[in-house]
Amino acid sequence: MSYKIVIPDVHQNIKRVNKILDREDVQKADQIIFLGDYFDSHEYNSKTKETCEFLNSHVNDSKFTFLIGNHDVQYISRLRGYRCSGYTLKKNKIINENLGSSFREKMKLWKFDIIAGENTLFSHAGIHPYFLDKSFKKNPALWFDAKEQEVLDLMFRIQHELLGAGLERGGYQPYGGVTWLDWSSFKPIINLNQVVGHSYDIIYRFKNDNSKNVCIDTGLNFYLKIYDGGQYEFNT
Repeated sequence: MSYKIVIPDVHQNIKRVNKILDREDVQKADQIIFLGDYFDSHEYNSKTKETCEFLNSHVNDSKFTFLIGNHDVQYISRLRGYRCSGYTLKKNKIINENLGSSFREKMKLWKFDIIAGENTLFSHAGIHPYFLDKSFKKNPALWFDAKEQEVLDLMFRIQHELLGAGLERGGYQPYGGVTWLDWSSFKPIINLNQVVGHSYDIIYRFKNDNSKNVCIDTGLNFYLKIYDGGQYEFNT
C-alpha cells in the first residue's frame, strides 16, 4: 500500500531530519511533505547555512513538498514588518546569500489532496473557518489553488491576512492565518481533514469533529505516515 510521509517543524535540526529521511519506510514513500519552519532555533542556531544547503539539495526532487511556516516568511519575503521569535539580521544575511531562488519558488503555502475520498489539507498551522467563503463549499480544491496564488503574489509586497498573526499572538485580526494559527484556536472544518505543525507539544494531538485533524509539531520526535486508504501511523 502506498503512503505519504509528513515531517513537522524542522527549526534547523538537520541531523534529526536526515535520520528520518534515511529510514527505509521514509525512502519508500510516494511523497514527503514538510510542514515548514525550517529556520530559527535556540539549540541549532549555528546550522542556518547547513539548513539552506539541505533545502537546496532537494529542490529537484519531485517527491518532496516544502510548505511555508511563519519562521520562513520573515526570511523569504520583503515584509519588513513581519517578524517572529528567533529572527536576526545575521541569519537573514546567511539565508539571503545561501537559499537558492529555485527552492524559494518550490515552496508552497499548503498542499490540498484527496485521500481515501476525503478532502485533506497539509499546512504549517491550519486554516480557520473565519477565512472561508461560499466559493470554498462549492469547490475546495479550486478555492485553495486560487487563494494560494493570491497570497504568494502579494507576499513580496503587502501582508496578506493568511500570513498574519491573530489576537492570541498580538496580531490585529481575530485568528491567525495559515502560518500562525495556534492549536488552541484551531477549529475543525466540516469535510476538511487537516494536518498541521506550528504548536509544539511532546505528543501529537487531535481535534475530530466532522473532520479528522492532527497537530504533529513534537520537536521531530514523531513523523506521520498516511496511507492511501486513510490510515494514520505515527512513528518515532
